[in-house]
Amino acid sequence: MRSLREHELKYDQLNEIKRNLEVENKEQRQKIELLSYELELAKDQTNQVKNELKDVRETNKGLDTTKFTQEKSLTEYTLRIQSLHRELEDKETLLLKSQALLDSNRA
Repeated sequence: MRSLREHELKYDQLNEIKRNLEVENKEQRQKIELLSYELELAKDQTNQVKNELKDVRETNKGLDTTKFTQEKSLTEYTLRIQSLHRELEDKETLLLKSQALLDSNRA
């Protein structure tokens, strides 16, 4: 049978182990709390980035629509300018022919 001293030593050892485990448990709980806080921050940042991405996509969609409209208008204006140039050339040709006819009738 064990002596009282051996039991006391064993008791002290068990108490030391218990204290160490309690300290480790406290440290682990603090780490968990810190990680939980960091996780919440990361979730908030993720949500902010998702919202920003959504806004950027909406802006991009609007810009694409604007670009398409402007390109369509540019094409229409280019065709109109080409048409007006042809019309001007035709009128210049007609004017020259009319001037030549007028000059020939005067002579």
